[in-house]
Amino acid sequence: MYLATIDVYDPRKYDVAGIINVNHVEAVSAFREIGAAIGGLIGNKSELLTKKLNDAYAGAFNAIQAQAQAKFPGAVGVIGIRPQMDKDETGFVSIMLTGTVLMPKRDMQGGGRRRTRRN
Repeated sequence: MYLATIDVYDPRKYDVAGIINVNHVEAVSAFREIGAAIGGLIGNKSELLTKKLNDAYAGAFNAIQAQAQAKFPGAVGVIGIRPQMDKDETGFVSIMLTGTVLMPKRDMQGGGRRRTRRN
């Protein structure tokens, strides 16, 4: 299954199966935030906080792929993925993804070409 943020596809090959939404939440340690704040004061970036946010995005993309396969068996991709991130004061990061699920055209699921039996 492929995942893409662009929403262009070949309508001759694929049908839109539906829209899918995922909300992935991860906790961010206060120590990471303190380290990021101190690093920001002295001009360094916090690699620990950046790694945690990258992990959260990876978890969200894994979740949207799993949910697409569960809701739409045979799905080949999710396109037009729109990510949104929100961080609250309690230390949780929420990544919300919305995308369009694509399925192969019905007449192409059997391998594309149809064989004609000739006598």
